Amino acid sequence: MKPSMPSQKSPNEAASVSVGTATGEQLKAKMYVLIRLIDNLLQRLFHPVENRVCYASTPDFTDNSYYMFRHLVQNRQQLEHIWLLEKTAHAQRIRDEFASLSNSKNHTLKVIPKKSLNGYWHFLRSKIIFHTHGIFGFSRSARNRHSVCLWHGMPIKRIGHLNIASQKPIPTFATFHIASSEFFKYIQAAAFSCPPSQVHVTGLPRCDAFTQIQACQKNRSQVAQALSLDSSQKLVVWLPTYRLERGAKQATNRHIQSFVDDLPVNAMAAISEAAARHNCKVIIKLHPYDRSDQAELSTEQVRVFSHSEWTKLNIQLYDLLAASDALMSDVSSVLIDYLSASKPIGVIGFDADNYKRGTTFDPALLLQSNVFSALDNTADIERFFALASKGKTLKLANNDVAQMFYQTQAGSSAEKILRLLDSPTV
Repeated sequence: MKPSMPSQKSPNEAASVSVGTATGEQLKAKMYVLIRLIDNLLQRLFHPVENRVCYASTPDFTDNSYYMFRHLVQNRQQLEHIWLLEKTAHAQRIRDEFASLSNSKNHTLKVIPKKSLNGYWHFLRSKIIFHTHGIFGFSRSARNRHSVCLWHGMPIKRIGHLNIASQKPIPTFATFHIASSEFFKYIQAAAFSCPPSQVHVTGLPRCDAFTQIQACQKNRSQVAQALSLDSSQKLVVWLPTYRLERGAKQATNRHIQSFVDDLPVNAMAAISEAAARHNCKVIIKLHPYDRSDQAELSTEQVRVFSHSEWTKLNIQLYDLLAASDALMSDVSSVLIDYLSASKPIGVIGFDADNYKRGTTFDPALLLQSNVFSALDNTADIERFFALASKGKTLKLANNDVAQMFYQTQAGSSAEKILRLLDSPTV
């Protein structure tokens, strides 16, 4: 028997496949333009309902949109709140939390699947739309309404037009963007291809959890109880970001890249031992895009949660951070947010030379602040946990570089956003 030879397409067959693919992509592009034109027409025909506010977030019912929702229910009157969800499994959870808010009787709530005509219709008729990653990609205008991109943190990693790792960087559309400082204002403008005048230095609604008691659903004792923490223990939260870009293909028989690959030698053992000596508990919450399984990292002092496991606990991530005594991360935007908590921050497991996404500035600049500590070896880790065990807030000098990343502001970031939206100049 002769060995079978791999089939080869003739030049005509190959050209036919190429043309077919190109034709399919061209058809998609034309349909996208058509839907965008229809959306523009509908915006002209149907004006928004003045008291209707729409929310969406990735993941569902989290992040800045979530804290914006809580603030509006508690501090405004007679609004109709629309939550658009990817997964309707969260619907009852939203209704229950809405009912628990003291001012909810003065509002109404609808929870609707995003991928539906009903979802689009309520989006179309909303006066203000709060989102973290956009809602309908084809909708690239906002007539007589505000589209507010709260995003999900200040970009240490390159995003939008700055993202050199993405083949098709399409910036999220909005008429109103936010930033934590003047420094990030211009990075945001470049990333989202908008004029700097559309980026407002308000701080982030999710950071209200650090300074506004009513912003949180759960307080420290409730978080500790849900996590079975001893009341005497200090809580250190570790939030590593993902390593493999979303949508990137990787052979099934290859090791999945994760934050563990970038850790210093013997770091996990050093962390577990230092946590035990200083009566600390470490909670590692994996990024939603992290595909790796790190269950084996759990010890008596260290507990690992995948994103799905964490969701089942019904604890908002920033409620957890508000209850914590220190933070560990690598290149996640939470490093910037946690500056407003004024607590110790450890930077661990990041190699700028091998990070494919690229960064908007040299992360080494963060280490010039006395809030940040580089956890490069066992001695660094020991000092960090000793500091975390004191449970104290840190005072920044007026010239501390941290002020460049998160400008200290009194009051609620959510309220600042609302007042700007009420301004006739916006």
